[in-house]
Amino acid sequence: MPRCMICGNTESFGSSKLEPVAPTANSIPTALLANFDNEGYIDNMENMGAQLDEAQEAWEEPEVYFDFCAFCGAKEIQWP
Repeated sequence: MPRCMICGNTESFGSSKLEPVAPTANSIPTALLANFDNEGYIDNMENMGAQLDEAQEAWEEPEVYFDFCAFCGAKEIQWP
């Protein structure tokens, strides 16, 4: 499962590869946010402007897409 090396988060990560369509104040700067279960699999994704094919690719290869911590914003993410 992914793990933030700064805050220890193993639950929620965003993708810097996909920009949000309409950024809003105090929001996470991504078009796609994934929440992971205790086994490290994607439990659900929040799509805020990603194309369907991009979201599908991210679901299939999360280690390529989800590269920052949704809690602290760090990019120091460790994948198994």
